[in-house]
Order: sequence, then structure tokens, then C-alpha cells
Amino acid sequence: MILTKCKCNRIARILAIVLMAALLTGLVGQTPGFAADIPTGVDGRILPASKTGDTSDWLEIARYNGYSLILRRQVLLDYGQVAFDSRNIDAYQISDVRTMVNNWFKNSLSSTAKLRDFTVRSNLMLENQSQEIGYFGVITNGFCLPTSTAMRTGDDVAFLLSFGEAAMFCSEQYAITTTSWTSSPDVAKKNFSKLPTTPTYNNIYRAFWWLRSGGHNASSTKSASSVGSHSLTLINCVYASSSQANYPYLRPALWVGSGIFDDGRTVTGKVWPIQDVDLWGLGSTFMRKHDVVVELRSTFLTPAPANLRTTAVSTGLSAQGSFTFTNVPNGNYVLYIKRPGYLIRAMPVTINDASPSVVTLAPPGTAEGGIFRLWWGDCNDDYRIDNDDVLMIIERMGMGVNAFHSLYTAACDMNGDGLIDNDDIQMVLEMWDRNILQYPGASSVNPFV
Repeated sequence: MILTKCKCNRIARILAIVLMAALLTGLVGQTPGFAADIPTGVDGRILPASKTGDTSDWLEIARYNGYSLILRRQVLLDYGQVAFDSRNIDAYQISDVRTMVNNWFKNSLSSTAKLRDFTVRSNLMLENQSQEIGYFGVITNGFCLPTSTAMRTGDDVAFLLSFGEAAMFCSEQYAITTTSWTSSPDVAKKNFSKLPTTPTYNNIYRAFWWLRSGGHNASSTKSASSVGSHSLTLINCVYASSSQANYPYLRPALWVGSGIFDDGRTVTGKVWPIQDVDLWGLGSTFMRKHDVVVELRSTFLTPAPANLRTTAVSTGLSAQGSFTFTNVPNGNYVLYIKRPGYLIRAMPVTINDASPSVVTLAPPGTAEGGIFRLWWGDCNDDYRIDNDDVLMIIERMGMGVNAFHSLYTAACDMNGDGLIDNDDIQMVLEMWDRNILQYPGASSVNPFV
């Protein structure tokens, strides 16, 4: 059969329309880039109540870009009719269970709970609802993601898991049809095993939690609902009888900054000069008198607790020392560095959720090469270098004080040679008229509190 040019053109147009329709259908059915934006299930850590300020431990079940998806290990035992339509993607938005979870987060969780310092809003109510709410039996969507917006309170910071999230991150089996099930991933099984045993309330035993993805019962309505639920061994669709509907067991989830699992940050830095050479073989006792002590104080005049106080140790480079603190909790500190005979060096330091796991402290600018350099000459610890320091040295020189004398003080022997002499006076004169607030980074320190 021979086709005319007109017929060929018409067929080509039809094929083009069909191809375009197929492409559009594929695009409409998905959110661009969503497939790559799925949290990673993890064999989760337990977050104890002592770190949250909640009355329950929490379980980490997934991670995404420095955030952790955590699940409350203890359920919320609330009264209330569960209103949920499994066939309506807006069901979670208008459900009682969503209201219950929001009310718990806004009103029942302590307003000062440390958990709130790490909570962020998810995209649950911000993006394509068909993707973030999820469906019964579907594990390719229903994965909400954290945003970078910190929220200590508000709606939809806490939420219920979707079918997909529970199936992939915390379950033993999940339903793929109304009558068949398949095994969950290993991490989901491990996480599920970390949940407490069956909760009880008024002698009613339940091991499931209501999900934000609905069930599949075709007769369900907004007033008498069927909802996807999580049993001891599987995610199933359980028709809620009147007694069950009045006793929903809610297990909230949250996206939090993963730093909440840390015991604290490691804080480190370098200082110069330290006494790293025993010039005359005077021994360790003499060397310790010249130690550089470093503290993270709450205020300039408040001595740090033992865990936030350390001594600089040699880096192996000439007179250069380093200091390290571990498990430093969030807070505002004054870095306080003191060697006898040297001006105290201080600088404000803040450790918070945004801080990296290892915080390397350094003075501002590039002039000091990232090293806290100390100025010698403050023999009497009055925060400045002046005549009084020279007189203190001269007084000991007149008595012939050296390392073996009972009146020996490391504050007047700044070069650590065991002698108090003209060399030490020269050192005072080198740094004449300086004070502690002239150190780079020290201008905002208050030395009187």
C-alpha cells in the first residue's frame, strides 16, 4: 500500500502526540528528583530520655543529610475517635490522629525538652502530598524529608510514619496486597526488635501504631475508619472496631539534627610557647610549674570544672603545644589560657548544634597562624605588663632566688631557665604596656565577671 504525503504527515503528528502523552504521563506521576531523595535506613541508635527531656527513649531508624529520623519507643495513649479515610490523600491532613500528635508535641512534651533544640520541620505538608503521605502497600513513596528550618514547636514537626517508612525502616514484614506479605529489609527488622513489648491500656493489648498512610478497606469512611497499622510481625490493614478506635496507640516520629546523639563536641587548638625543654635537667616537678593551663569557663572569673580544664602538651614542634577537650556540651564559654608570668589569654567560644563534631579553635585573622600566642611579662597577674612586674623580678633578684630557693616563682622566670635575672626583665620590657584585652579576639571578654 502506498501512503500519500498527507497521510504520512498525519500519522507522524499522531505518533508525536502519543509519544508526548506518554512522556507527560510519566512526569505527572512522579516528583522530579524524588526517587533519589529517600532517607537511608540504619540499624538505629537508642536516644535515651536523659538526652531528650521526654519521658521516653527514642529510636533512630533512618538518616538524611546530617539529620536523623527518630521514632518514639513508648506510644502515646490517647482517647479520641480516629477519623481516617484510606482512599483520600488528604485523610491524614484532616484526621484526629494528626491532631493528637500535634497536641502532644506542642503541649505535652516539656517546653524546655532538649529534644526541641534539634527538631526541624519536614516537607510533609509542604510538598506533593501523594508522595509524602504514601499509600497502603506502596514502598516507592511516602518518604518525607527534613528541611533546614529549626522548629521547637508547631504543627507537623512531629508526625506519624507512612506505610513506606514503616515498611523500609521499622517492621518485620509488610503487606503487598490485601492478602500477601513480604519480608522487610534487615535494618527494618533490627529496628523493630528494639521497640518495647506490647503496650497495654485498660487491659486492651495493642502492638501496632496508626500510620499516616491509610488502609485499603473499600468501605472505610471518615467517621468509621480503616487504617494501615503495624502489628508485631507485619504492616497490615486492620479494621478499627469501636473499642479499638477509641484507644489509638500513636508512635510519633521526628526529624532531628543527628548531633543530638553526640555526648558533646571535641574542642581542640594550639598554643605557644610551652615549656617543652628541661634546660638544666631540673626535673618534671620544675617543668610542671611552667605548665600552660587551658580552660573552657562559663565566665572569665569562674574556674572550669575538671572535665573542661586541661594542660597543653607538646606537638613536637619548638615550644608549640596543643589542647583537647572531649564531650563538650553546647554552651557559651570563655576560652581561658594561662601560663605563669604571661598575660592570660581569653576569647569567647560558642558550641551549638551547628558546630562540627571536632571544633578547632583559633585566634581571628591569619597573623598568628592559627596558634594562640601568649605575651610574657605579667608576673603579678593583674592583667597588664608594667612597672609592678619589673619590681617583682628585681625583688627576687636581690635575694638570689633561683629554682632551688623556697621563694622561687615561675611567674618571674618567664624563659624557664631556673634563674630570675636580667633576661626576665628584658622579656617584660619587650611586651611593655600590653593588657589582656589587646589579644586578638579578646575585646568582647569581660574580665570582671
